[in-house]
Amino acid sequence: MRGFTLIEILLGVAISVLIFITAGSVMVTLYNSSTRTKQSQSLEQTKNDLQLEFLNNVRWGEEIESNLNSLRVDETVYELVDGRINKNGEAITSSEVEVRDFSVVDYSTSDGVASLEISIELVNKRLPSVSERLRVVVSQRQMEITEGGG
Repeated sequence: MRGFTLIEILLGVAISVLIFITAGSVMVTLYNSSTRTKQSQSLEQTKNDLQLEFLNNVRWGEEIESNLNSLRVDETVYELVDGRINKNGEAITSSEVEVRDFSVVDYSTSDGVASLEISIELVNKRLPSVSERLRVVVSQRQMEITEGGG
């Protein structure tokens, strides 16, 4: 009876190691890709929520005041505090997202209609390479209700 030679055993071990390394590296790549996708989705959801929040409130607001880092629409105040956007003192951005910049530029004209550019830089706290910039340009709507005579 003949057994395996040392060279055959070493070749078998080497091939097995290569297979395990390749499989492990594929698994790590898939995991990292999945994590990055989840973090991007979280950031995208925060971006969409903020966009809706500002579009609706500024469009239909009656009194609008802004300065560089805060915005007041009627009785609602938005400001950047500790990396999160607060609405009347309560955070409205996810704890997974850091807001690095919140700025408001007022392009309003003398006719009393507010027109603002709101710019927000968002970064995922767990994966800082995942970041987005939201830029919303919105104007206040003016409604005038008139009664028609018949």
